[in-house]
Amino acid sequence: MADVSSTNRGAAQAKPEIDRNALAIALHRKSRSFGPFFWIPMCWLILVAIACIFAPFWGRLSDRTGRRPILLISITGLALAYLVWVFAGSFELLILSRVVAGIMGGN
Repeated sequence: MADVSSTNRGAAQAKPEIDRNALAIALHRKSRSFGPFFWIPMCWLILVAIACIFAPFWGRLSDRTGRRPILLISITGLALAYLVWVFAGSFELLILSRVVAGIMGGN
């Protein structure tokens, strides 16, 4: 029988890989308007830096109001940010969606 922890670990490791590949594909398709591939790490840096900045905010807010409402708000905002990211027609919209994803992902 498969160990439950190993199957959960595989599922958890698959999501960042899918997200990273999707970002690379999206930037590759729009590389003519975006410029060099310098922007791939910059998009990740924006997301991670803003998530680190907003993590204490979400933590304090969830201590006051409860975990469930904050998780629902941040997951909904993250889903909307990813939806905007998928259909981004300009570089500015892509960056804006990554900023919103960073804010909502800091939970």
